[in-house]
Amino acid sequence: MNALSVAKKLEKDASELYGRLARKTGAASLRALIADLAADHEMRYRTLETQTGNGACDGDISRNLSRLAKHLTGRLLALQCDENRRDAETSIRAIMELESMNTEFYRELCNTAPGSAMQDLLRQLFNHEQHDCFMIEAFYEFINAPNEYLADAEFSNFDEFHQFGRQIG
Repeated sequence: MNALSVAKKLEKDASELYGRLARKTGAASLRALIADLAADHEMRYRTLETQTGNGACDGDISRNLSRLAKHLTGRLLALQCDENRRDAETSIRAIMELESMNTEFYRELCNTAPGSAMQDLLRQLFNHEQHDCFMIEAFYEFINAPNEYLADAEFSNFDEFHQFGRQIG
């Protein structure tokens, strides 16, 4: 199976899914994050699309990578992103896991790529995916901060807990 076609399909599916999730999501900050992810995946899809037919970037991938790509696509299609806070945290965790698996997919693909042009392209895509992972982790840490601080008993009451990170007034 051609490495470029698998990566293109994965990026296209991710872009469409994140676009749908962004439209369904009620929380503005989460919607912005997911819309940004959709735009990033669309940009990577276009990058891969420009490489179609370029002989330097053709190559077959192993069955393990093909299975990982199918698994990622299945997970992306099953993802839910509801408005309530607990579901938002769960959704962010799922997105974080999917993006880290996507990063791992590009790392493996880069390691098995036949030519240097293909490796350079995949390394660039890997770096973009890694940036997305860092962005999602930072967002999750902010969303989850009240839970962490409550676990450390740094709030004196629940009013403080519920106001953490929110603009009052």
